[in-house]
Amino acid sequence: MEFIPRGVAFAPDGETFYAYAKSQEEGQWKLWLLAMDRSGEERWRAELDMFHSETIPMVDNAGRIYTASQKFYVHGPSGKLLWKRSFPGKEVKMEATIDHNGQIYVNASNWLYSFDYKGKLRWRIYLGSSPASQPLICDAENVIYYTGDKLYAVSDRGKVLWSADIDAAPFGTATIGFHRMLFTGTLFDVDRGQQLIAVK
Repeated sequence: MEFIPRGVAFAPDGETFYAYAKSQEEGQWKLWLLAMDRSGEERWRAELDMFHSETIPMVDNAGRIYTASQKFYVHGPSGKLLWKRSFPGKEVKMEATIDHNGQIYVNASNWLYSFDYKGKLRWRIYLGSSPASQPLICDAENVIYYTGDKLYAVSDRGKVLWSADIDAAPFGTATIGFHRMLFTGTLFDVDRGQQLIAVK
């Protein structure tokens, strides 16, 4: 078993963390979600039927674990698979996000998907090319921020509220607060999508 240096996520109680690992069996590579205690002992593992993932596991306040690549998985704290969804011909290359109502948002190859807590598809919209390095962000008003060829603000019902041009390639994670977003050296007013300050 070989750990994959993709980052870890902790359970709400801080007693368990989750990471990816891979193993080779009969010439085939397998990808695993591992649950480990703080001493490094394995609590459980779940096989993910995909060959790699570019995302970090995500955990909600109920302890459910979200992982993604060609498919999107939701496991319970005990390791039980609760549901999974496929994206034929698409791939998830950035972290998903969850709003205050428990609705889940996933970017799969430039399509933004919204699922309810039980995995039912609510809506999907196409938003243009998107880099692999920028996670989705949800604010206190359940507005989703998506970076593609532009910066988009999308309501929890799938309506594009505004879009803004991006002067530089987006890398890292944006920071949001007080109706402002700092993103790749640019400060935006998130209510209007107006660029306030750009550092070049």
